[in-house]
Amino acid sequence: MNEDLIIAYTAGFFDGEGSISIIARNRDDWSTEHRLWVSIGQKDGATLDWLKDNFGGSIYLVKRDGSFYWAVSNKNAYNFLKRIIDFLQYKKPQAEVALKLYEECPPQKRPIPKEEVLRREGLRQQLKDMKKFVIKSQYVGSESKRIDPKGM
Repeated sequence: MNEDLIIAYTAGFFDGEGSISIIARNRDDWSTEHRLWVSIGQKDGATLDWLKDNFGGSIYLVKRDGSFYWAVSNKNAYNFLKRIIDFLQYKKPQAEVALKLYEECPPQKRPIPKEEVLRREGLRQQLKDMKKFVIKSQYVGSESKRIDPKGM
């Protein structure tokens, strides 16, 4: 399969099954750390093996139901989103917000300046808010609030 087909296939798969998150973790010694996390959950482990072979990352077993998920984080997640963003449809706005975590990042300092922590937290909240609404099929209804946003 040529490179463009691999990227297009991956973007379509990610649009339907993937998840983008910015995770905040308080670091007592210096500041709040924000991590970019991209994952895809699937019962079929072979499909996730293909993702790992083509994009790196790790595969994890979900013990409660025997499914798997593939994940990349931080700069690897950024590079993954950057490669597929032109082919994304549904998750493209989320990917654009997530990419700002690194693209608008000033040189790293420790502790991270408060204004930078606030910028990152704003991006995290913006991405989280984007997941609260889903658009139903035009044949079923209109925009509605998501009841259980887990997995998105």
